[in-house]
Amino acid sequence: MSLRSFHIFFICVSFVLSVMVGAWGIVDYRRGHDASHLYVGLVCLATAILLVVYATRAFRKLRMLGP
Repeated sequence: MSLRSFHIFFICVSFVLSVMVGAWGIVDYRRGHDASHLYVGLVCLATAILLVVYATRAFRKLRMLGP
């Protein structure tokens, strides 16, 4: 596996994990109304959004997307 392939794989896995933990935090907040779960959920979802921005820029740099 090349470094480029690993980088793409790692970004995708990180995105999926961030979305899953974010959803878990928000669902858990709705059950128990513990603010710490809401904060974890929101931070993880914000991280997922930032990973999408980072992936777009990284894929362009790796010439996988158009200019």
